[in-house]
Amino acid sequence: MSAVQHLEGRLTEIIRCLDLGSVLPGDVRICFVVSGPGGGTWTLESGADEPVRRGEHGPLDCRLACTDADLLALVEGRMSPRRGFLDGLLSVEGDVGLILRLQRALTRLDDQTKVRGST
Repeated sequence: MSAVQHLEGRLTEIIRCLDLGSVLPGDVRICFVVSGPGGGTWTLESGADEPVRRGEHGPLDCRLACTDADLLALVEGRMSPRRGFLDGLLSVEGDVGLILRLQRALTRLDDQTKVRGST
């Protein structure tokens, strides 16, 4: 399995566990443009039946461009959006606050999963 296939599966799995309505306002669309082996583009849409879809589906509220490894680190909470942006690893166009809100929710979800798994 390629890093991009792993990333797509992981992102979809995590997003399905989130209540996007409580994390992101209204019908928000965030596009992830991922470079690296097999790279790709995905759109996260908070009000959609299928919240993660391949390709760019606009209009967009935010676009995040990075490598597959950096997006995986962001999704898994190993990189903060601020640090990634300051280090030039993440390129963000549009509402940066949406990325921050999403990353905080992903970190909380990951922490809850670890707690449940250890009991």
